[in-house]
Amino acid sequence: MKRSFLGILVSAIILVIVMPLLLTSCTGVPVVEVTSENVIKNTGFEEPTGNVTDPPSDWVATGTSLGRTTDAYSGNYSAYIYGANSTYTQTVRIKAVALYRFSSYIKSNESTATLNVTVQDSDGEPVESDVLWLAESMALRLQPNVLLSTNQTVWEKDMAYFYSPETAYYAVIELEMTPIGNASNPEAWFDDVLLEEKYECFIATAAYGTPLAEDIEVLRQFRDEYLLTNAAGRLAVSLYYTSSPPLADYISKNEGLRAITRMALEPITWLCSRITVPPSP
Repeated sequence: MKRSFLGILVSAIILVIVMPLLLTSCTGVPVVEVTSENVIKNTGFEEPTGNVTDPPSDWVATGTSLGRTTDAYSGNYSAYIYGANSTYTQTVRIKAVALYRFSSYIKSNESTATLNVTVQDSDGEPVESDVLWLAESMALRLQPNVLLSTNQTVWEKDMAYFYSPETAYYAVIELEMTPIGNASNPEAWFDDVLLEEKYECFIATAAYGTPLAEDIEVLRQFRDEYLLTNAAGRLAVSLYYTSSPPLADYISKNEGLRAITRMALEPITWLCSRITVPPSP
């Protein structure tokens, strides 16, 4: 109980002190994405090339009311669904106990375009994943499916962060369309589907110049063992991952700021290390 209380306390400290600094410091700083590999294949539905009527490679089609179209957010093609009970799916391997970002550009006409990822164990059974952030609202809840959807007629980027549990093994990505009312021409488009692990401690990595520094390992351990096990901590992690990349890029280019950031991180790292590795009696 004592350790759990300390975890929540540090989470609150991060929320009250660190996050406002991040948010205010990001004003006017260009956003620079710091990402890892996208585990989804043919993410933009560009393969095969040369013929829009060919189904996209690496995606499994169910039903007949689907295809590709040149109405794309980027590149030459996007996935296109124009009938109910038709879906595209792709199954990929993911890591257990990892933070993932899931996003896509989607739009629809007289319908709701829905893209979801279902986390499964090694037997293919759905398992609950902790959704940290969904679109523009916090979604601190457990659910087996992470949904992105829209009924907008213009391209819209939807995004979610989720934390894979210990039993996670697969992620099944599914694209589908649901007509609205008595729609006469329901349609849905999907492009640039992304699922990637987010493992960086952006600010600390910028300060130390490497993601392998010992202090960063302490912060990662605290994130995994304490921040992601309570609501306040999950909120802090969610805000951090959506706000810190531009500030980290700014810090990494200024040696003075790197030194100041290392000094500011010292007491936080020390406190985290005392919680994750309690002192011997």
